[in-house]
Amino acid sequence: MSLLQSTGAVNNSSGFADLDIHQPEAALAGLVACAPLLIGFVLAQRFLRTGLLAGAEKG
Repeated sequence: MSLLQSTGAVNNSSGFADLDIHQPEAALAGLVACAPLLIGFVLAQRFLRTGLLAGAEKG
C-alpha cells in the first residue's frame, strides 16, 4: 500500500473521494507548494544576512 492510498482523502474504499493521484502529480503539487517560500527566502537572504551581521560584535 502506497502513502497516497493509505490516506482517507484519496482511498477509494473509504468513500471520501474518487481521486486518482499518481506520484508525478503529487511531486508537482509539493513543488508548487514549496516554490514561493523558497523564492521568497532567496530574495530576502540579503536582508537576513545584513540583519544578522549588524548585531554581531567583533572580538
